[in-house]
Amino acid sequence: MRLALQDPLAALAAASPPVGAADIVSVHAFTTRLGMELIPDAIARYDASVRRGTYRYEIKVEQRDIPPADIYGSSVPASAYPNVASFIRGSVVVPRMLGDDVRLRAEWDTVAETVDVPFLMSIPRQGTSYPVAVQIAGFGRSSLDARSLANVMAGGPRGSVLAIELRCHGRRSPDVNGVCVDNRTAAEAASLLDQASNNGNPEFAASAADGIPDNSGVGYFPGDPRKLRDSQLAAIIEVMHVFASLRDATAWTGENIPVDRFGIHGLAQGYASLPAAAAAGFIDDQRRIRTLQFLAGGADLAELILEGGMAQRAQFNDELPGGIGEAQAATLLARLGDYLAPIQMPAYSSRLTGMGTGRFRNPTGQLRGLLLAHPSPGQQGVTQYASPAARNALVSALGLPTNLVSQHRARCDHYFIYTCQLGQEGVIFEQAQAQITGFINSNGVTFPGPG
Repeated sequence: MRLALQDPLAALAAASPPVGAADIVSVHAFTTRLGMELIPDAIARYDASVRRGTYRYEIKVEQRDIPPADIYGSSVPASAYPNVASFIRGSVVVPRMLGDDVRLRAEWDTVAETVDVPFLMSIPRQGTSYPVAVQIAGFGRSSLDARSLANVMAGGPRGSVLAIELRCHGRRSPDVNGVCVDNRTAAEAASLLDQASNNGNPEFAASAADGIPDNSGVGYFPGDPRKLRDSQLAAIIEVMHVFASLRDATAWTGENIPVDRFGIHGLAQGYASLPAAAAAGFIDDQRRIRTLQFLAGGADLAELILEGGMAQRAQFNDELPGGIGEAQAATLLARLGDYLAPIQMPAYSSRLTGMGTGRFRNPTGQLRGLLLAHPSPGQQGVTQYASPAARNALVSALGLPTNLVSQHRARCDHYFIYTCQLGQEGVIFEQAQAQITGFINSNGVTFPGPG
């Protein structure tokens, strides 16, 4: 190793300005063997594993016919959810791509191991086969967020909300040692610390529990570069497998859940925009989804990590490679540009919006089915979890015109889709709900204001 470093060190010493050995904190080497083909390669392996039968579409129903009052709580009147018949708790069984070291398993696509992705699903009172909005929780949130849109989805669209939890969220939140744990039982999940409301959720008093583990989302972005890249790749496949299972529909109808396999939509909160966009772009044509909305969405990993929640940043800093501290985190992420490029949105944005090839362009070349919703740049809340720079990076990567970028104000909470009807911003919240569900109901063609 010492010999291998002689030339790089000599080059640094001869640079202008020179960088001497005494100024170097740490030296790390990474492979980019797969380069920009990292995602297509992984998806090809995933598709082949499904065709071989290594993985199949499977769901586990843990509890069905849950009364809405049990989900909304006693503080929410029944008049807030007249269209919701019940809820279902369960999980979607997906490929386990990561080992215990949070790095890709070498034979993940040929040696079957699975992970349960927890979900909470709303069931509408009307309809014999209903469209489904897959809501992917962002930082500090969980599958409990299905309740935020359940009533309006069950109204006009007569549809369902399926809220899922990525690694380190909700039931998969870190344990007391900071390790994110999969496949917890309900009892184990109930024991997770929940003493405060998450993300400024106005449904509850600031000091009250809200049913979401207090550290939900912490650890989602590991500080180790390879773990960071591999965990994002695994998130893409998890989301894709959920989308594909709904489009296949067999696993759901087999559990007497009559989903409309041609009416699948995506709702990605905050940094969940990245895996949702890649999954929607690369999923095969037979299983593509109808619309994709980014709720307070953002792109650019450095912005999402460094300008995200304080607990999230602290965990990231704790896991940085040896010799690199918080002060060097931004520099490290900048230096890792090529290494992390395959999981950044520009690497797959053409799959979504490319002229002539984009999934969300109509035959005349117009974008259709994509919407960036809430909140507006510079408004209250936006700087805490998805900064204006991250939001602008998403707009730029996808080339979104202004009519597909919401101008809602962020007055309710940090992601602005929760129950503000209990607070002082009821009209704004109702407009936000109407925009989200109106976009779904029109299959991504139109939506009500304010724009």
